[in-house]
Amino acid sequence: MLTTFRSTLLAAALAVSFAGLAAAQEAPLEGSKDLDSELAKNLTIQQRPMAELMTSVVASEPAPMPSPELKLSVWVDRDSLTYRIGEPVRLHVKANQDCYVTVLDTGPDGRPVVLLPNRFQSEAFLRAGTIIEIPGDKAGWDIVASPPAGFELITVVATRTRPVVIESSWVVANPGPFRTLGPDGETVAKNLQVALRQNHRQQFAVYHKRILVQ
Repeated sequence: MLTTFRSTLLAAALAVSFAGLAAAQEAPLEGSKDLDSELAKNLTIQQRPMAELMTSVVASEPAPMPSPELKLSVWVDRDSLTYRIGEPVRLHVKANQDCYVTVLDTGPDGRPVVLLPNRFQSEAFLRAGTIIEIPGDKAGWDIVASPPAGFELITVVATRTRPVVIESSWVVANPGPFRTLGPDGETVAKNLQVALRQNHRQQFAVYHKRILVQ
């Protein structure tokens, strides 16, 4: 049985326990899209490549178009999407079709951290209509909001036939259960673009959620 584990995510957090927080309602299912331009304006320059991942993928040649049928719902446990440093967060993901889920968090410095799969929660297969929580309700570990304050970009990539392979050459740090990718967000976004084009043509969906740590 794992003991409670707290890990810094560069700035944002996801946690197993959130007593006293107002639960947010489930978000509607939507198809692939990049972060709304108004929301993206508050991101750092280093975060922008991940926020524009969907646009970059579709613009590549040959274009690996996303699946129009695969839709995602992504939400956290607070409607305001705002957390103070030290407060817990829980992320929920739901899909309308069976799929594999890769979840990344990109803090102000632009280097994505792989939230799922991770050392504790390696199962990233999501059945249609079910909800995956990060971390799970009985995970025995938690992640909390941590400095620096700022916006965090959560990116969910869902693939139909097999999971996205995170190559070892992408990993620049491996603290605790999570892998940090690099050397920067632009390089990671390009690597993901290549992976989707080569292995998941018309079998994927991408969705973003922005939260604020203050």
